[in-house]
Order: sequence, then structure tokens, then C-alpha cells
Amino acid sequence: MRRTLKPQPPKRISAFLGIALLFTVLTPASSWSADPGAWTAHDSPRNWYDVASSDDGKKLVATVVGGQIYTSGDYGVTWIAHEKSRSYAEVASSGDGSKLVALAVNAPIYTSRDSGKTWIARETARIWWAVASSSDGTRLVATVFGGQIYTSSDSGVTWKAHENKRNWNAVASSSDGKKLIASVYDGRLYTSINFGFTWTPRESVRKFSGVASSSDGKKLVAVASGIEPTLTSNDSGLTWTPTYSVKNGRGVATSGDGRTIVVTQYGGHINASTDSGRTWSEITYKFLNWQRIALSIDATRIVAVTGNDRIYTAKASDVIPIRASIEIKKVSANAYQLVISSNAPKTKITVWALKNGSPTLTFSTTTDSKGDGVINVNKDLSGYILQHQLSTK
Repeated sequence: MRRTLKPQPPKRISAFLGIALLFTVLTPASSWSADPGAWTAHDSPRNWYDVASSDDGKKLVATVVGGQIYTSGDYGVTWIAHEKSRSYAEVASSGDGSKLVALAVNAPIYTSRDSGKTWIARETARIWWAVASSSDGTRLVATVFGGQIYTSSDSGVTWKAHENKRNWNAVASSSDGKKLIASVYDGRLYTSINFGFTWTPRESVRKFSGVASSSDGKKLVAVASGIEPTLTSNDSGLTWTPTYSVKNGRGVATSGDGRTIVVTQYGGHINASTDSGRTWSEITYKFLNWQRIALSIDATRIVAVTGNDRIYTAKASDVIPIRASIEIKKVSANAYQLVISSNAPKTKITVWALKNGSPTLTFSTTTDSKGDGVINVNKDLSGYILQHQLSTK
């Protein structure tokens, strides 16, 4: 019998933080633990491997190792099996969910133009491992473990080989398909800015297991197994920052703007960041063999698959705690700006300025559609300490 966990969204979430003047201060890592009712389990236990999502999160596609390809058109509530059982690996989707591409080990590449109802075999059988798609589904990139990188500019009808033979195991694409990132297991990261025709090695050798890209290709994430840290880049892969609080990553996904990142751990939790990897929270309530994960482009919906368990979905607002950071900018002697960055769009934020332990000034604003905001203060804030509160009410 299918067990369904009904979402129970919190009615109000608040966060307080005292911050010192003239410093950019981030909310510390949260001990937040997701309500079990916020995650919903779907379908049956299988050896799920990968999952991909349309931009709005409504159309989903998932693969099973030694099983079939499954699609959903209702945010993951119901699933339909397609194609023969194979050793499926990764899958990718166009933004509208109509064009799909699925890989299988020692088999051809399979593409669909009707949201997974029918599939066509492309290319030749290889140890296909990782795949990514542009938003319109015309430009694809696929990797071969122990082979080369292949690109297509016609939705998978024809393919061209690039780079040297390596143990390529993950790949991600910008929305236009121009900027790419690929990883090598026990190797380096490689980036391309010309649709995959040439590649540049980045970072040092690690046991990389997954990569993700923002829509513009500027914000990148790479995860690695074992004790290796999660790495983030804000400059298309030129420089990287390690995050040692999130290790042993298996799958990774980002929102379109790259601010929200989710990382799965096999035999661990799902971890989330809403500030491009600077601070993190565990957002699952129990250890599972989490495999791959996908986000809607606005990061409001999450879907993750497990090995030998089920598919899980959640609304981000139910599992990710709201938080904000405030940067204080001095405009003149008696004028300051409070620059707010949060993961809470259109949410009221109240800021208290404390002096000698007492709140003497109060400011408030509502964040914009991205969670940002600015408060102009025509007063000298020297010597003040700030606290803030975010409220969904």
C-alpha cells in the first residue's frame, strides 16, 4: 500500500540575528530539521538513479538502474513507465518538459519529443553516463565514462565528439547551452564557453560526483564523494570556494539564479543553501540513500530519488528555513543603506537598531520577487547593533 505523507507547512517562521556595524554578516548554519510531513513519497521502492524537471516543476522524468524510464505530469504525484528495462543513467529535460534525453550504459542515447511517451534511439552504444540540455532542448551534451564528451545541436539527432578520453561522470549546462561544466572522477573539473567545442581544466583532482549550473552559467557547484567538500564558483569556474560543512555529495541542483542549491548524500541527508553556498541547512528528517535531485527554476519545488526506496517531493517553503543577511553600506556621514539578501520573496523584514542593549530605531520593508531589499537610513548608525526578523505573515 502506498504511504502518503501530507504536507504540513509551518504557519510562521522567524529568524533573529544580531550583527555588528560595518560587517557583512551571514546567518549561521541552521539546526533546522524538516517536518516528516513536508516530504511526500511516491511510486514504489526501486533502484532510482536520476531525475530531471521542467522549469515549473510539473513535468518530471526519472530513471531506474536495471529498470525503465518513468515520467510524471502532475508534480510527481503519479508516474508512468516507458521503454524497456536497461541500465539507465542520467536524464535531462527541456524547460517545458517536452524534449527529454536519457542515457543507458552500453546502449544508445534515447530522446523523446513528446514528454516521454515515445523514444528514439540515437548514436551508438557506449558507456553513456551524464547528460545535460539547454532550455529549449536543442543543444545537448553527454559524456562517456572512459570516453569523450559529445554534443548535439539538433536535439540529439546527430552528435560530435570532443576532448580526450577520461572518466567523465557529470555535466551541466547554461540555459542557452553555451557554457558547460563537466567533471572527471578522480580528476579535475572542465569548463567550456563555446558549446563544448573546447574545454579548460579547473580546480584540483578530486572524486567529483556531480555538477550544476545557474541559467547564465556564472554560478556553478561541484560535489565530490567521501571527505571532499562541496565547491562553488561565482565566475563561471575561474575560481572555486570549498564548503567543508557539506561533504560526500552525490547529486546537486541549483535554481535558475544560482542562489538556491540542494545537495544529496548517499546514506545521509539533503542539504540546502539559499545564498549560493555560503550557509547550509539539512532539510530531510532521516538518512536515506539519496541519489540525484532536481529543482524547479524558481526553486519552489524539489524532487529527489533514492536507491532502493521511493521518489520524494517537497515544496521548498515547507522544508527550507527562511533566512536573510544584511550588509550595511555607509553612504555619507549621516546616511546608510541596509542591503538585504534573503531566500524569502515578498516577505516582510523588520530591523531593529539597538544601542546599549535597547532597540531605539525600527525599520521595515518587504523583499522583492528575488528576496532582496534596501532600507535607506538617514541617521548615523555608528555604535548600533542590528537585529532582524523575517515573517511569512
